[in-house]
Amino acid sequence: MRRPERNGTVKLDLSDIARNPGSYAEEPIDLTLRHVEGMTLTAPVRGKIIVSSTGRVLLLEGAVDTEIELVCARCGGVYRQPVHAEFQEDFVVQPPAPGGQALALETDEDEPDVQLFFPGTLDLNLDELLRQSILLALPVKPLCQDDCQGLCPHCGQNLNERACACPPAGVNPRMAALRQLLEKRRER
Repeated sequence: MRRPERNGTVKLDLSDIARNPGSYAEEPIDLTLRHVEGMTLTAPVRGKIIVSSTGRVLLLEGAVDTEIELVCARCGGVYRQPVHAEFQEDFVVQPPAPGGQALALETDEDEPDVQLFFPGTLDLNLDELLRQSILLALPVKPLCQDDCQGLCPHCGQNLNERACACPPAGVNPRMAALRQLLEKRRER
């Protein structure tokens, strides 16, 4: 079922499963991807994919685990983040044409950029499926630790490493009137 290509891309040939309704296959995943969207993966991508056919639909589901280097949104430090990505995709299969043409996938005109299969085949681009799944599993705001203190807005010192000598931040001038009201209330 698995076929590595010359450019390092891994293809899974799903044509046999698509031809046999009710069939399924489980394939282990153990790949070394170096980069995803400019980020470095620091561990292999490991997991499994299960492919099943209803005769008209191919169902792909599975999960992978890896580790990726990210930049903390608060302090700017580079750290390693474990990633667990689950995926589930359905693909509608076109029956063979009367001229004996092979099975093919129906394309979605609303999403022409989604190319998980190589054109004209039932060969799954496993690298692309994993890339998309990993990106979706990443945190929206990556933090090196939940209580990351970030950087001092005045001197730029990483407050996780040590405190700085800068005075506490002053009151926002737009809130000065509110502060005066609170001080008057305390004086009473």
